[in-house]
Amino acid sequence: MELKFQSNMELYIKINSLALEQVWNYLSKLGSRLHGKSNVLAKIVIPRLNVTSHYILSELEEKEREEVFRLKRVKQKKDFEKKKDENKRRMATEDGKIDEEEDLAQSAIKPNKPRRSDDNDALQVIKKEDE
Repeated sequence: MELKFQSNMELYIKINSLALEQVWNYLSKLGSRLHGKSNVLAKIVIPRLNVTSHYILSELEEKEREEVFRLKRVKQKKDFEKKKDENKRRMATEDGKIDEEEDLAQSAIKPNKPRRSDDNDALQVIKKEDE
């Protein structure tokens, strides 16, 4: 019986060692797969993601610069239009003042109110004296 027990024990040890060897091989294959996947991540995927993120950031910065430039141009255009309108108003008011001054000067030369009869009589007297 001891012989059977010993042979069974040896058989049991061989089976367990084969099972352990299979598990070890399976784990080493998994480890190499994981190592390969980690290498792929570290050497291919992560650098691509970094390049992509840098590209996206540079595009966003460029869009922001374009937007700032566009806003500056719009402001310049508004300022230009505002100054243009102010100049037009100023010229119109200056023209209006000049017209008013000309009207006043002309009215001083040619009074709009009719002469009184006293003035007419005095003029007639002067005319008669000159003759």
